[in-house]
Amino acid sequence: MALTVAEPWREAADARGRVLSWLRNATGLSSLFDVAVDTPLEALAAGAEEFMNSAEVRKELGARGDAPWVLNSPAVEAALHDDEMKSAKPAVQALLRGPASTRVLVYEGIRDAQDGVVSVEAWLRELEWDGLAAFQDAPRAVWRRRSGSGGGQGQKLAGYVQKHGALVHVAVYEAGHLVPAAQPRAAQEIIEDWVFDKGLFGTAST
Repeated sequence: MALTVAEPWREAADARGRVLSWLRNATGLSSLFDVAVDTPLEALAAGAEEFMNSAEVRKELGARGDAPWVLNSPAVEAALHDDEMKSAKPAVQALLRGPASTRVLVYEGIRDAQDGVVSVEAWLRELEWDGLAAFQDAPRAVWRRRSGSGGGQGQKLAGYVQKHGALVHVAVYEAGHLVPAAQPRAAQEIIEDWVFDKGLFGTAST
């Protein structure tokens, strides 16, 4: 924390890396991104690399032949390393203070031990935004995923939603860091309803 406040960003990122490494070793978890999986996420996502590098997909995406798709690029990681510990809070605050038409969606899986619900709620509490008190007082609505074509809520518990004004926060059950991979139908429901500003993820009822 002291390094983050002092802003030597590379040292702060390196320190965070050491903490996460210790935590992985101390817990024996395959991945801090999802405490429920027995296989590292890199191994689980191996199929994505093969798919993205297939000739058909590369052609559809217009990808250059000399630019293979990789899950974790060392070059990208090195380029972004110094930014790893820079807070996104100022950018979120700017969006919330902007035009009324601008909305903010924050979501994460409850099985994410690295960047999960606890850490997200911690920085949300520190937002400098005139709607923060009302957001914190807003009830957490239980979210049950839609079933069938009727469009109503089903019985499958999917998470909870807290919202006020332009800010919507969703905690997703049975998911870790990669919510769309673990719960694709739930992720689709979040994104579609938020984009179209309707239902539990819309702002009409706030």
